[in-house]
Amino acid sequence: MEEKIPQSLRGMKSLRYASGISIPLLLISYVPIAGFAVYALYDREWLAFAILMVFLAFFTYLYATTYYLLENEKDLTVRCAFFHNQRIPIASIKQIEKTNSPLSAPALSLKRMWIHAENETALISPKDRKKFLNHLKKINPEIELKGWDER
Repeated sequence: MEEKIPQSLRGMKSLRYASGISIPLLLISYVPIAGFAVYALYDREWLAFAILMVFLAFFTYLYATTYYLLENEKDLTVRCAFFHNQRIPIASIKQIEKTNSPLSAPALSLKRMWIHAENETALISPKDRKKFLNHLKKINPEIELKGWDER
């Protein structure tokens, strides 16, 4: 089956979509560690402070490296640091479902979408969901949108 790529998207190399960030999830991951780090600093517990700072740096790294890449009008790559690197052919995507599922996923917001492809699924949360969906639909107009009032 030959893919039909719209003329407006031909020649595109890759386009990166950042993950949306939910403030409650951000607070849950940062505030306790930062609080303990301040306490360790106040108590002059240098080793504990250093370990907590490593954790804060690690969470910052995770937040900075969670994104979704549309590559060469063919693939959606889902990245989260070195933990998650999933490539889904856009032509194989059958449905994108709107969800608020709290399942563990490379998604930093609870405003999520569940991508159902032929042989795999992915739970993601692009910051600009509308633009992301429109872009995927331009590449693969056969994608069914489930639970989306807006487009």
